[in-house]
Amino acid sequence: MTAGDATATRVPKVGERFVRARRWLSLPPGVIVSLIFLTLVLAAVIAPSLLTSTQPLEADPLNGLAAPSLAHPFGTDASGRDIYGRLVYGTRLSLSIAILAILLALFIAVVLGLLSGLGGRVLDSAVGGALDIWFAFPTLLLVIVIVATLGAHPSTMVIAMGIGAAPGYARLVRGQVLSVRNRPYVEAAAVLGHPYVRVVVRTILPNALRPLVGVATVGVADMIVVATSLGFLGLGAQPPSPEWGAMLAAGRDYFSTAWWVELFPGAVIITLALATATVGRHLLLSSEGRTAS
Repeated sequence: MTAGDATATRVPKVGERFVRARRWLSLPPGVIVSLIFLTLVLAAVIAPSLLTSTQPLEADPLNGLAAPSLAHPFGTDASGRDIYGRLVYGTRLSLSIAILAILLALFIAVVLGLLSGLGGRVLDSAVGGALDIWFAFPTLLLVIVIVATLGAHPSTMVIAMGIGAAPGYARLVRGQVLSVRNRPYVEAAAVLGHPYVRVVVRTILPNALRPLVGVATVGVADMIVVATSLGFLGLGAQPPSPEWGAMLAAGRDYFSTAWWVELFPGAVIITLALATATVGRHLLLSSEGRTAS
């Protein structure tokens, strides 16, 4: 390889890096701030010990309800446990419940959406009628009924929240399948003699699910709120587990005397929900822009 060839190879790489950096800087400020916050959240999920040296269940009754300080940035709860450490360690549990619930909802939605969109008029009417009845129940009320029936446990929360959120996504998948199945590239794949299952899996499904990336990201924000609501009502992970909703419930009796017990968990929940919704909305708008172009 000559020196000219090496220079020609390096120039495209430098150009690609410049384009990527320019795309990053062109993002709206709210999206950039949200991505930075979500990066910290991801670090808390993967390696919480990097963000705090305290343990979530380590109690110090003599230091209960201590105000925020250098030793305890968010203060302590009634048992003397560090609130900041509990929030960091509770990120994995609270976020995992929300993400697993969305994944379950998407799985149910894809199955029902494909059956409705590709199964013919009779099956479409049957699935559509079931979704209408299903959708008539308020999501939070349906989730509470399921959790109260099956018992308060993180796995039960995932199942209940996934079932509650599924019909909305199923309608979206059905609409996308109906829109995609008559596209020219789908007809071309069928004319070329590709098996029907292959056409569905490799052509119809990927194009039908493209808008779901942004919608599901916004849905994670909704699931975070639902999960913490269940924890607040005592239907989620039980104390002393560092679940955010349970922490909110534990702090409501001390709000007038120890405001930090309630304020910081609530602020983290709201910030995470807003950051997730902001990124999801940006992904959704970007997907719609690419589709329109």
